[in-house]
Amino acid sequence: MINIPKFFHEILGEKQVKIELLFIFLLTAITTSFLFIYYHDFLITLPFFNHSILFILTLDISGGVIANLTHGTDRFYSKSKKARIIFIAIHIQPLLIFLLAKSPLWIGFILWAYTIFCALILEVLKGHPSQKVFAGFDFMIGTIILFAFENSLSPFVFFLMLLFLFKVLYSFSVNHYLGADHEK
Repeated sequence: MINIPKFFHEILGEKQVKIELLFIFLLTAITTSFLFIYYHDFLITLPFFNHSILFILTLDISGGVIANLTHGTDRFYSKSKKARIIFIAIHIQPLLIFLLAKSPLWIGFILWAYTIFCALILEVLKGHPSQKVFAGFDFMIGTIILFAFENSLSPFVFFLMLLFLFKVLYSFSVNHYLGADHEK
């Protein structure tokens, strides 16, 4: 286990397994590189400030997809219901993404509200044997909602929102290791 500096506890927890930390960094680098290379033509049409903030949001979301699945992050947030609620509440990324990518903000609001609502329900279901199933259900309904707006979104925003839905609804909101001891 690697001890994580206190400044990064909210992102990575207090301790991480080396291989899991490697996967977090690899997925973050691969996903962000892919999005910013593959959708370069769309991104260069945006002002530099928007492009830069979208880069930071992409790092955060793509890294969180895996980081929130790890024992270290799961354990960190399982210790405090207040920390979990704050983490859910600060996830306003869809609103920022839609604003910065010049996409219809009302669609971003729908996706954000749906995600936060479901994440709060999943928080209530902490420890329930069907929590993962409900999270999978929520993610798939969110994906259907996202596809309903596909023609109004750039592929970049669509892909990033798909990652956001998974990050918050399945990676973070499910207590993957509740009661498990994963010290190595």
